[in-house]
Amino acid sequence: MQIHLAEKFKWRRVGKAVVIEGKVLYPGTFTGIDGNTISYPAELFKNGNIEIINRRIKYMHKETDEAVVGFITGYVLKPDGLYIRGYIFDEAVAELVRNGDVKGLSMEAEVDVDAENTARKVSISAVALVPDPAAPKAKVTRTKVMTLLRRNTEKPVRSMDNMAEQVAEQKKPTREEFFKWIHEQLKKAGIEEADINKIMEVLKAAIKTPYPYPYPKPYPQPEQVKQLEEEKKRLEEEKAKLEAKIKELEDKIKLMQAEFEVKQMAPDINVQEIYGEQDDVETKLAKLEATKKLIKERKVKLEVAESNKDKFEQVVEKVCLETFGKPLDEILREIGGE
Repeated sequence: MQIHLAEKFKWRRVGKAVVIEGKVLYPGTFTGIDGNTISYPAELFKNGNIEIINRRIKYMHKETDEAVVGFITGYVLKPDGLYIRGYIFDEAVAELVRNGDVKGLSMEAEVDVDAENTARKVSISAVALVPDPAAPKAKVTRTKVMTLLRRNTEKPVRSMDNMAEQVAEQKKPTREEFFKWIHEQLKKAGIEEADINKIMEVLKAAIKTPYPYPYPKPYPQPEQVKQLEEEKKRLEEEKAKLEAKIKELEDKIKLMQAEFEVKQMAPDINVQEIYGEQDDVETKLAKLEATKKLIKERKVKLEVAESNKDKFEQVVEKVCLETFGKPLDEILREIGGE
């Protein structure tokens, strides 16, 4: 594309890029959106088998040019995880990150795993900004605003300056224009040309299909929400049935225990005649309890009566001995009694 401009213009402020730092991956086991669960052992972060082969920073996991919002400028491996540093040029995304609305980091990578699904080597092709990463602690930990262009004196506007105007007006550049614009901004930011060339090489590298890697948790779609609600309702109904069954069994146990206690107190009693078939459990228990009380009272009365009888017989026996000098049984035999 060739642009020929004869007029002179003042530069317009493009906006501010955001420098980010954060943790992308750390030892642990994570499940991606594809259902694959991979373990990342601590040894992986010590033996250097994690590398970044493509330095793109994307907004969400989308395979489009527009999804690229920045690039990684450096990374470091520590025992507790992989840390990155990079720039975000997209103003809207930068604002989301600065406000904390989107701060999760989710890698796209080719992961070499063993038979137990444990990672042996990780080759990262991109890092995406997402609201809810699969690895919960993978997120942006620090941000810093960096001004890309400042208002300057009048001078001829070059091709990429025209690109800056497009960005300021929220126009989407082509892929080639975007890469040229990044090159210009890096140069103006004071980054060495050798580093710029390396960055541009990785940015222009062919997009590889990342598999497998920890995707962010998917947002439920309306049909998924409906299915989840139906499943929740089904489980709640099943739970209610089980709770009712448990209560029924507990009531039966209570009833059997009460009947057993009554039978122990009065073996000849028919416990089924104590209550009616239509009585509920609480009524049956109440009637059994009342029966036990009556049995106890009756037993006490019988014991008292028996005790009084014994005392009467003892008095008669004493009178017979003192009066006739003979026990009652002998006197009854003599007079023909029983």
